Amino acid sequence: MGKVILTVMAVCMVAAVPAFGYNVLVWNYDSNDDFEDPDTGMMIEDEEKLVQALIDNGEDPDIHNGASLPSEIMGYDIVFACLGWYRC
Repeated sequence: MGKVILTVMAVCMVAAVPAFGYNVLVWNYDSNDDFEDPDTGMMIEDEEKLVQALIDNGEDPDIHNGASLPSEIMGYDIVFACLGWYRC
């Protein structure tokens, strides 16, 4: 009986996952923040690994570069703000 309940709960949890992806925005505030990727040794932008992780998980994020957010963000389910780091 316990296995049946556990199986039903697992099916319900899987069914609760949306059939469509989320609307994701990645805002790259400072596009001058490059660093060396330890995996490849190449210079990459600070948002590239985040974008790749989203793509690897089935999302298709919109990427916005610039000092201000897009004027309309209400259509997004998730907004990632890559703000860079302080440089002297």
